[in-house]
Amino acid sequence: MNKLRLALRRRWPIVMVCFILGCVSGWVTVQIGAGTSNDEWTAKQVVFLDSTQVTLNASEVVAQGAQKVLRGTVPKLAAEKLKVKTDPKELATRIETKAVLESLSIEITTTDSNRKVAVDQVNAFASAFVESENEARATVRRRDFDLANGKRDIAQAQLDDFVLKNSNPTPETAVAVSTNLRALQDTARQATADLARAKADLDASKLWQIPGQEQPVPADAAKLSLPSSAPLRMLALGLVSVLLALVLIVFLERVNPRFDTREEVLEALGLPVVGEIGLLPRRLRQGRTRDRVDLDSPSAEAYRRVRSTLQFVI
Repeated sequence: MNKLRLALRRRWPIVMVCFILGCVSGWVTVQIGAGTSNDEWTAKQVVFLDSTQVTLNASEVVAQGAQKVLRGTVPKLAAEKLKVKTDPKELATRIETKAVLESLSIEITTTDSNRKVAVDQVNAFASAFVESENEARATVRRRDFDLANGKRDIAQAQLDDFVLKNSNPTPETAVAVSTNLRALQDTARQATADLARAKADLDASKLWQIPGQEQPVPADAAKLSLPSSAPLRMLALGLVSVLLALVLIVFLERVNPRFDTREEVLEALGLPVVGEIGLLPRRLRQGRTRDRVDLDSPSAEAYRRVRSTLQFVI
């Protein structure tokens, strides 16, 4: 640990140089990216199923609905909402749908370089699907309502006509008139109840609903991205460069476990240094194995000084 601390103290210029290079790289990438921006935006709209109005398997309804978003009249209605002349089938190829069975919803997504276009497309397909499905369901409910309303009108008209014609019954016909009146009243009452039930079903005919618009996000948001601001990007790349420099320093120190300076020896051993002998090149050594020092060479003076110091200390 002492060696690592000393190494960082000795090699701090490397850390500073890496930090400066990282900051410069961040500034350069911002300048390059400012002129060549190719960001892709992903917009998503979610459509929810009202499970309280489904008598069949709700999961199957959601799965079928995810397919209907891209088929039938929905793409045509979406193209009309977007007011574009693009072929509805081609427009549908830009849209992706996903049935989320856990929440009984359909996710409608698209990706485009234009943020507004992506939002408009998912909104158009979502609203076209909801209107198409709800209108089809409302058509059936409206037919049932009209039929119930007609039956109620007929029953009420029959009751009113009977009461008008039999307002003064004779003793001989009083029992029959009373019986028929009760029957017509029951029929009118039942028709009124059926009409109220049909009206409630018509009001609750919205099978699919759109809760609200989600904000578009970059298409590569799941990937590691750098800040777009120049100062933030410079700081981020600078810190990354410092981290890499520290990793490199630690690796070099692990590979080279020697103490290279007097300060490292003092810090690690806590003992004074009586002398230093530099590294003697192999070409200046003597002997067959090059393990001897020429006593007449300048490098031999270091050994003489160490010898003298040891004799003085001892």
